[in-house]
Amino acid sequence: MAQERIVLYENNEIRYLLEQKPVKNLNLRIHKDCMVYVSANPDVPAEKVDDFVVRKGVYIRSAQRKFREMVQHTPQPKQYVSGETFYLLGRGVRLKVEKNMRDTIFSDGIYLHLCVKDTEDFASYLLCSRTAILRV
Repeated sequence: MAQERIVLYENNEIRYLLEQKPVKNLNLRIHKDCMVYVSANPDVPAEKVDDFVVRKGVYIRSAQRKFREMVQHTPQPKQYVSGETFYLLGRGVRLKVEKNMRDTIFSDGIYLHLCVKDTEDFASYLLCSRTAILRV
């Protein structure tokens, strides 16, 4: 059973979930969503856990800042337009969208050729490229 707790660190709140379970140490985890989790033995008083979280305040704030920065640098979804770079077997290849009689996709090592019936129809690229890449 976890309980949400709040401590003050440098005039700012640190919210964390305390889970009491049979562990030897106080365990601090900061997830990608910046949520702080602490697990402690049920014999450890909650005030001692609060003090532990305050002592780790610098580390907690630093980790949360890094996770927030990582979110800003997440790759943007592909647009499936000529010139975009895709990685195929660890090697970067440029996408070349071409008009063709049937929907196919293949690579010559430099380009990833996406052949579609209608080059203006984004949905057909997406469907064709996802299924074809899975077959490669």
